[in-house]
Amino acid sequence: MTELSIALQIYAEASYDLDSKIDVLIDHALEYYQDAELPTIIAKLNICKCDITTLKRGYHPETFLKIEREKRNTQYSQMYRTLRQIEHIIGEDARKIKFKLDQAEELIEQLILNAMQLGRINEDMIRNRKNQDDLEHIWKTIGEEHSLNIFQKKIVVTCTFLDAIILLDIVFDHMSL
Repeated sequence: MTELSIALQIYAEASYDLDSKIDVLIDHALEYYQDAELPTIIAKLNICKCDITTLKRGYHPETFLKIEREKRNTQYSQMYRTLRQIEHIIGEDARKIKFKLDQAEELIEQLILNAMQLGRINEDMIRNRKNQDDLEHIWKTIGEEHSLNIFQKKIVVTCTFLDAIILLDIVFDHMSL
């Protein structure tokens, strides 16, 4: 999102460097989503990249007509449209991720309360945690209870294991024991 903000700022300043900044933004976003193996988002970003390439060639990306008049204004308005599309794509993905993390946090809250109720963890374990190894040990201790292990699997389906460990720490901080 930082690169998007920079590109929008460059647009607002009417800098000649906008097209290269958009290229960098799209390339970094593509790299991220290729690593995440999200082909739908990759396809949408490639459409944005093709729009910019079409503009650079002097054609309007929607009509495919040669840009004859007010070339710079047309290019800038189309680059802005592309930036808005990129913001929508990345923003939508970020909202989905945030929603999943919020769900996982709620599940972890319930998991902790159940683990405490069953005596798998106690306030001292929570208070004395110092690092990731301590959190992973607590996670493993909770998972030794069969009914809680299934709960943990549901959490890890919602988010990654490392996200779950981070959220576990956040929930412990919120508990203020």
